[in-house]
Amino acid sequence: MATETKTSPTARAREIYNDLIEDWGEPTYLFTFDSLEMAKPGRLPRLDVAIWSADDECDVTSCVTIGLSNVALGLECATRYIELHWALRRHLDERQAYAVAAFLANVAEYPFDYGQCLDWWHRLTNPGHVPHFPNASTILFRPPFSSVSKGELIADGETVRFLYMVPLADRESHLIKQEGVSGYLDHLEANELDPLGTA
Repeated sequence: MATETKTSPTARAREIYNDLIEDWGEPTYLFTFDSLEMAKPGRLPRLDVAIWSADDECDVTSCVTIGLSNVALGLECATRYIELHWALRRHLDERQAYAVAAFLANVAEYPFDYGQCLDWWHRLTNPGHVPHFPNASTILFRPPFSSVSKGELIADGETVRFLYMVPLADRESHLIKQEGVSGYLDHLEANELDPLGTA
């Protein structure tokens, strides 16, 4: 994590970063959002967004926040230390990658701006413009898509949970309201929909 900013990464952030690069290697892009360098500082002192771009071996771009877990969610939250993981089935150039990173940085401030908990199967409505998903009206936070994906890890003595983001269009969001998560998952399977590339 060599990005030079006014705020240095914490021990927890370094542990998370090292764990990720042990699995995936160095990221294609690493964007840093430093509160001290922003016109309107957020609650997070520093947030890095690491992006591993799709390539010939894997057609999915993985985008992960590093630093959200430096600030605990409220005492009422069952899960207090989280990071966000957004996978997109597409290649991103540097400009597109930055737009995705900036969106993640905005979502990362949400639980602090509104005093809300975030956990698996929670939803964020009206997230604003979601890059590459123009019809998205809701963000679903879910567990990993497979058993080999990272769900939680221990960093600096705390369990950090990764929330996997899925943009939803109105239809899917309404389906979850009416039939629950199981109805939504059945809908994906029945219609052979790809949650990494549709909304």
